Amino acid sequence: MTRYEASIRYNIPIEVLKEYESWMTGEGKGEAVKGHHYGPEDLKCLSLMVSLHDLGFAREEVLDYLRLLSQEGKGDAGRMKYLEKKRMDVLEEIHAREKKLFRLDCLQRRIQENRDA
Repeated sequence: MTRYEASIRYNIPIEVLKEYESWMTGEGKGEAVKGHHYGPEDLKCLSLMVSLHDLGFAREEVLDYLRLLSQEGKGDAGRMKYLEKKRMDVLEEIHAREKKLFRLDCLQRRIQENRDA
């Protein structure tokens, strides 16, 4: 299927498809990508790319993750490092939001106490 068909059928952003094509060309995985037809293996990789973007990976991080993935076992440590870093980032964000929630609760309690007094 074409880029447009893949985008419509699988709801893959055009930018991710272009990213994938640039990665394929940069890795020497094929000729020029113009008119590339996407098959099952492409869709599997594109699904991973969309997931990585959803998890907060930047473009270069996604492409680096794919390079590590293509090393067949040798890049596992690097991929784990990326995932651990993102996990820590998410935990930090959760803790920061918990602190905000606590402060909001305190302000609400003060208002309630003033009303009850």
